[in-house]
Amino acid sequence: SIMADGATAAGLSPTDSPTRGDIGVLPVFSASAPALIGAICTGTRWVANSERGLRFMRATPLAAWSLPICQRRSFSP
Repeated sequence: SIMADGATAAGLSPTDSPTRGDIGVLPVFSASAPALIGAICTGTRWVANSERGLRFMRATPLAAWSLPICQRRSFSP
């Protein structure tokens, strides 16, 4: 897929168990139409930008990748 190709080109590693700092593609359902969005894992929820600001949600990502910097022990936001 184009998302996986882009993530691989950026040096991201696919993950089946997203943790804090990982990124993912989530399905979102609204009254207007279903959509796919990019989001960041907080460890317990996902956060994404929306028209009204940040949106925090629980979701199962369709795909997720780990960022190399988040895999280091010294990482702290």
